[in-house]
Amino acid sequence: MATVDIVLRGFSVVTSEGNFAPCGVYLVRADDGRTLVYDSAHAGRRMKLLNALERRGIDPDRVDVVVASHGHWDHVQNFDVFKRAELLAHADELAYLAAPDPGDHATPAWTRDLFAGARGVADGEELLPGVRALHLPGHSPGSLGLAVETADGVAVISGDAVASSAAALAGFCPNVFFDAEKADASLKRVVELADVVYPGHDRPFRITGATAEFLTDIRPMTVGVGGLPAEVVTVEARTGLQRLLHGAARQSSTKGNR
Repeated sequence: MATVDIVLRGFSVVTSEGNFAPCGVYLVRADDGRTLVYDSAHAGRRMKLLNALERRGIDPDRVDVVVASHGHWDHVQNFDVFKRAELLAHADELAYLAAPDPGDHATPAWTRDLFAGARGVADGEELLPGVRALHLPGHSPGSLGLAVETADGVAVISGDAVASSAAALAGFCPNVFFDAEKADASLKRVVELADVVYPGHDRPFRITGATAEFLTDIRPMTVGVGGLPAEVVTVEARTGLQRLLHGAARQSSTKGNR
């Protein structure tokens, strides 16, 4: 059976200066020996991506398939790392990328260039043995997930159709760029199908009753602000990060008044 590995962990860091939006990047190994990478993160994580692949013994030039969950900037900027891989996206997403809405700040017009040569796929299409495409529209027109048959059941790699455990437990998609009704239906589809969810911006989890059971522990994140000494915060400690940023601003202001 296929396996799913976390290459880069996904989480969300929102500050007064914008959203850093580190998405999850996942590696699927099929039992026929082929490899698939799901999403590629943004360029600010390129070296982290390359180092993470190297630690797993993966040569980017030998990856067979790269799947784009959708066209938003935080998921798509490192496709060129995988020079020989076939790039796949849902056909509806490719059609949208040809002329994205000018008001869609997550999909700049240049995004279409990153998808040059990509092949459109359809819901239910088998991409590798035990790996099926899932059309999960709503967050974007052609959001694409994967249903992966593993030894532990069905793993669904969802992208931002299910960005977090909080969204899964709440039962609705809080961040919609296309169609809220479709987004909620897609989230429900994932939750009902998956034994394990690999989300767009959170740790992998199982839904157990009214709670989420995480597959990995919280890992610390080092944050450096404006040349000040780096401090370590937990990934999900948003308020702690905000305090760190505000504290740095106060320190800088104090230094300037000396």
